[in-house]
Amino acid sequence: MRLRSKETWAVLASLIVPPLLRNEPYGPVARETLTNRFWSNCEAIDTSGHLRQCLRSIRTALGESCLISDRHEVQIASGWFKTDIEQALLYYTRGLAADSIDDRLYWLTRAEHEMRGEFIEGWTPDCPEAHACAGYT
Repeated sequence: MRLRSKETWAVLASLIVPPLLRNEPYGPVARETLTNRFWSNCEAIDTSGHLRQCLRSIRTALGESCLISDRHEVQIASGWFKTDIEQALLYYTRGLAADSIDDRLYWLTRAEHEMRGEFIEGWTPDCPEAHACAGYT
């Protein structure tokens, strides 16, 4: 999948990841929240234009119906995305519920296998974007 920029990947992640971490269904995110999150320090540019370009890139790469949006909010359409985070959490939960040590080891090893590569290039759990995406602001 090819998206136009790191910001586009970050917008996509901010729509997908927080609900997964909170074990909630995908919900709407205010466009203003996204523009403030990723372009708050860019006074000289059209921040809503940048967000529209990111959303267009996502739709072009994944299909028109992958996002639900209106003038004020954007959200991921239900059933469109399956992430390694989702798989890792599923396997981890199965590991915790396993009756035998062999089953527990099997599921926890599968969960660990899903945790590979960088989340977003240059992203760390302590960066401001991570806290904003996790709802810690």
